[in-house]
Amino acid sequence: MRNAALIALLATACGSKGAVSVVAIIQSPTASVSNALLLRTLNGGFTLHADLGQVAPSSTDVSVEGTMSLVRPDDQSTLVVLRLAPVPNPPYHLEPGGHFDATMTIGDPGKPGQAITQTEFDAICAARMVQIAGTITDSATSKPTPLASMTFEIAGCP
Repeated sequence: MRNAALIALLATACGSKGAVSVVAIIQSPTASVSNALLLRTLNGGFTLHADLGQVAPSSTDVSVEGTMSLVRPDDQSTLVVLRLAPVPNPPYHLEPGGHFDATMTIGDPGKPGQAITQTEFDAICAARMVQIAGTITDSATSKPTPLASMTFEIAGCP
């Protein structure tokens, strides 16, 4: 399924050499919440995957622009802004025909998990079905590219 989606996206971007751009997707998103002893935590992560077409005129560096957030799928309203520990660290260099996969873990480097407020916990559990959304940018075009994960269910809600 991933390859079919990438081929479809690349096909639309390959009208000419100048039209080739980075195609990125959020793969395998997961998230769970816990509420123990007045400490509420959000855990999880995803893989950020990106490709640059074979006929791209130059290499590029890709980075996350701004923030990534946990959002409600129906209206894309932010439930919580994510702190992410990426491996490897951005920016991600792509040569024509190249790709990368970066593991994004919710939390700070060396400290998995992100503390959330009671209000954020309640909003996340009320939504139950969520997406991860954000924007990437690449140095070749300097254009922001929005992306969002598939919809998935939060684990750990009462």
